[in-house]
Amino acid sequence: MKKFWLYACLTLNCTFSLLATDIALDFSDYGTESLVRDSNSETFYQQTGEQKSYPYNFNVYFDSISDAKIDRGYYKGDKVRYKAVEAELGMVFYNRPTYSEAANVAISYTETYLHWSENPWFDQDRFHTLSFSVGGVTKRLRNWFWRSQLDINYDTTGSSVNSQYLYYDLLLWGRYEYSQNFGFHIGFIGQTGMGLDKVYPILGADWQMSRNWKLNLVFPVNVSLEYNLNNQWSLAIAGRNFDIRHRVKKDESYGKSLIRYQNIGAELAVKYNTDFLTANLHAGTTLGGKYRISNHNNHHPHHYNLRPSGYFGGEVDIKF
Repeated sequence: MKKFWLYACLTLNCTFSLLATDIALDFSDYGTESLVRDSNSETFYQQTGEQKSYPYNFNVYFDSISDAKIDRGYYKGDKVRYKAVEAELGMVFYNRPTYSEAANVAISYTETYLHWSENPWFDQDRFHTLSFSVGGVTKRLRNWFWRSQLDINYDTTGSSVNSQYLYYDLLLWGRYEYSQNFGFHIGFIGQTGMGLDKVYPILGADWQMSRNWKLNLVFPVNVSLEYNLNNQWSLAIAGRNFDIRHRVKKDESYGKSLIRYQNIGAELAVKYNTDFLTANLHAGTTLGGKYRISNHNNHHPHHYNLRPSGYFGGEVDIKF
């Protein structure tokens, strides 16, 4: 239970872009770093003859966490550094405005830098991932807004395709509009592949407190307090989750071992949004994380606790 509530103060760090013009949707991330317009208002779905179609999108994001020290054990004081950069190209292939319904596909490439200065297990500190995503949204059911997504991810190894380097993410997330300014959320996030399997329930609510203030308490995907400066600019105090998993190359000393890096952050974010461009910058501090290393069968794990450290990042999404 303690572990669940720890991760309840976060946002899920995985990407999805769904850009259907008549629905005006864009949730490049699930959490507060998400570049989402207010989906709680019915006007969010109103169609106008003046709205321009943008069936494609290109998204780039990065995050960088400064050196975090291991806080106990034999390797106490060693430093772990994390950075990630991703580029994604998406396309809407189905759009039915009658039900505010659409679906898209996307491909993305992610480079992750995870460097432990004195790593005794392996030397590899860069991981390259190719992902294929398919997802959709619908308001076909009365008062409900549902979204779903499947990600198929592959850790490239520089050799032929090996199923041991495949892993998957699945999302099913629904919002029930209780009133014009209040909604309930339910769903789940599933992760599988490489023997690293987890399921996180989604549960919570959002509240549009006033014209400018909005509170999101949707665990574990969106915990934030947002303030709209105007139609384009907004600020947020938010939580962020860093959660990655990879398999090491087979030619390393601890070949094909599995790693999982998890961290939680608290941040201040500034967001910018127009019809065709969305962007954000964010900075904050982690609250302490974990670095886990196990053998190729996910047995005999070694756990390393990390101290808090600063981080910053940004995201740009262009529709065309």
